[in-house]
Amino acid sequence: MRVSPSEVAKRIRNRAAALAEHPLTPHPVERFLKDAELRRRRKPGLPDVITAEELDSLCRRQWRKPLAATWHAPISSWKGSSAAFLWLHLEGGHTERVILKATLYSEDHNRASEDFPLRPGAPEFWIYGTAAPVLRQYLADCLFVIRRSGARSFVYVLEDLTVKYGKPPRTGGWQPGVLRMHDLHAALGEAAATHGSESLLNYDGSFGQELMDYAQNAIARFRDTANSSVAREVVDDWSRLSGCYLSAEFDTPQLYRPIHGDYNTGNLFYSRGESGQLKVVDWEWAGIGLPHLDLASYLRDAPPEVTKWAIEDLARREPDLSVRTHERLLLRCSLERAVWDASLLANQLRLDFNRFQRLGQGVTRSLSSAMVALNALAG
Repeated sequence: MRVSPSEVAKRIRNRAAALAEHPLTPHPVERFLKDAELRRRRKPGLPDVITAEELDSLCRRQWRKPLAATWHAPISSWKGSSAAFLWLHLEGGHTERVILKATLYSEDHNRASEDFPLRPGAPEFWIYGTAAPVLRQYLADCLFVIRRSGARSFVYVLEDLTVKYGKPPRTGGWQPGVLRMHDLHAALGEAAATHGSESLLNYDGSFGQELMDYAQNAIARFRDTANSSVAREVVDDWSRLSGCYLSAEFDTPQLYRPIHGDYNTGNLFYSRGESGQLKVVDWEWAGIGLPHLDLASYLRDAPPEVTKWAIEDLARREPDLSVRTHERLLLRCSLERAVWDASLLANQLRLDFNRFQRLGQGVTRSLSSAMVALNALAG
């Protein structure tokens, strides 16, 4: 069967993308392949969330040259958020590549989470806006930040971390992320003590109760739409799930501290040099809560021996509670994160049914994880 030129080109691009993601691919080759794919997708001009005048002012301030031309290529778009690579061509021939991140948290643009008990967004503006010195070592350089008046809209121009930083290694890379998480929490605590914590979200008992109400409705709708067996199992067992999650056993406010709120491997970048420096992105969900919530998010796909080590390490840091108690707190937070993810995805699916396969698989995986955590807690 004859293959069309477009199909050949598609296969070549798929092979190149797979090679770029392979853990054994040398960084220069990985970088070349990813840059080539980005350049293929880029378009002239700008997304409508930022103006050429704003970027020209940035270029004059940052690089002492006016802006001559721009291109952009999208990174992702979900839940009222979008991110793009920007190429800023300066007068004289030099080009800088940066990251544009824009978030719009309004009922019109973020309907999937309009009833969610917390409203993300402001914590990230606080993180980049205050830029507390103790936090800067963990942040991408923020070149531009603005909150649009009259709307819950935030725009950032950030350093492109992919130039000097990479994702955590797939093997042997878990422990540094755990250790640096505790350092990050300490830095957040110091920043909150200095600059105030009013902009941070609150993952307290009230949030837990409201999360259960939000999730029950979202997952029940998914069950009816998708005819999902795991969703039926979760809904049928909701009383046990909710009762276990909201148990007074897990009322430990003495452990609450500022946390990232979405501390997962996709949001971490490690220096490719010998320093092992860590950069963390996506701070919309930063808040006050249990450190176990960040740990549960980070260890989602970790092998059991890493999870066991992480629990023992946390127990050494918080010796007033037993290893067993920390283990159960981690399971409870794993249950919380799984229900949280499943319900947001289920509501997104309700509004974007064309993405049923991808979003539906995400809901099913999260619900399966919730049942694993629940059975471990109740067993």
